[in-house]
Amino acid sequence: MLNKNFTWGGASAANQYEGGYNEGGKGLNAVDVLTNGSNSEPRKVTWKKPNGETGATPLVWGADEFKLPEGAIPQILDDYYYPSHQGTDFYHHYKEDIKLIADMGFDVFRLSMNWSRILPNGDDEKPNEEGLEFYDKIFDECAKYDIEPLVTLSHYETPLSLITRFGGWNDRHLIDAFAHYADIVMNYYKGKVKYWLTFNEINAMDMAPYMGGGLINGSDQNRAQGAHNQFVASSKVVKLAHEIDPNNQVGMMLAYSAIYPYTCDPEDQLLVMKAKQEMLFYSDVQMRGYYPTSRLKKYEREGIKLNDTPEDYKLLKKYPCDFLSFSCYSARRASSSSRVKFVARAFVPASFASCIFSSTISSSTFLATSSSVTVVSVTIGATTVGCGSSSGVSSVVVSSVGSVAGSSTGATSSSTGVSSTGSSTGVSSSSVRSTV
Repeated sequence: MLNKNFTWGGASAANQYEGGYNEGGKGLNAVDVLTNGSNSEPRKVTWKKPNGETGATPLVWGADEFKLPEGAIPQILDDYYYPSHQGTDFYHHYKEDIKLIADMGFDVFRLSMNWSRILPNGDDEKPNEEGLEFYDKIFDECAKYDIEPLVTLSHYETPLSLITRFGGWNDRHLIDAFAHYADIVMNYYKGKVKYWLTFNEINAMDMAPYMGGGLINGSDQNRAQGAHNQFVASSKVVKLAHEIDPNNQVGMMLAYSAIYPYTCDPEDQLLVMKAKQEMLFYSDVQMRGYYPTSRLKKYEREGIKLNDTPEDYKLLKKYPCDFLSFSCYSARRASSSSRVKFVARAFVPASFASCIFSSTISSSTFLATSSSVTVVSVTIGATTVGCGSSSGVSSVVVSSVGSVAGSSTGATSSSTGVSSTGSSTGVSSSSVRSTV
């Protein structure tokens, strides 16, 4: 009954799943110094100062500020638990896991590559051969079961060396370092991988700048610069990918949350419009190839000045992403009334948090269509299953959000502006992810 191009898949993230954090020549990355958390205790970035002082700074998704103390260097410390170090030990059990994926009938597997497994310092001239061989075996195993790999180049795995030496993505050095990394893996796996994503949930730069961009100082200026540098890096990778193999398709990935006005009050409508501008700014740039006026005016008001070049904007315009993919963990409603109780926030900056609250749904089905996109989301308990199609290719998103306090589930609509450009296949990424 389904279109022959419909795909059913699952996914993983190296920082949550892979393990083997210090094996096979791998260097450390941003999440390797991020502790576990709970529904009452945030995860923390551990650090050490040159004078020997140690500590841990909470990382709260959506917080207005994140900054390590002056002179603090992210490090692994004793007496802390770091989930990424073992993950679910895919590093040693990839054959069994891929067989399980095949047994579930999946024909696409989205996974991320650990940048520091390929380039331990993030910008090494030559790659780590053991790292290349590890992913080569994974792709061969996928081929054995006719599973198409969909590879994310960076899923919160900025190499720690780039963070300690440059402060993360607010430094333009990372643009060419990332392009160099992509050049290596796209050439090495040519013919084995044709679907790529540059950055997972790229708007995490606003919500969690350390995870999204390895920023140890998450000021508004640094977040803006970090986002810009990732946009330029992504366009460079799109250009490279098409030159390396015309069959390559490179997508972007957005953390999306549907937001609806609580009433027909114009103030509620305005809140939704502003919240969507914040959230969809990233997809505007990566899919349309230019900054929306609303964001440029915002930077002007806030005194944010980008370290950019005219060439940056030529690249953005000429090499937008081929397709858009997204995760959707929740739906939210916005109200300008102080009488509406705030429950939980959406994927928008904290400045909107007091007027956006969650809509908890135990089971729902939502269907929306437009001339170019069909988006279906089915929510059962805390598990969302969605499928999106554009230009003839589609896939499934499965997100398990666990038992996070205040978490909710919901459905996406055609108003999100999901689209593909040029000759895009319109592949929408598959995703399986557990959050605790």
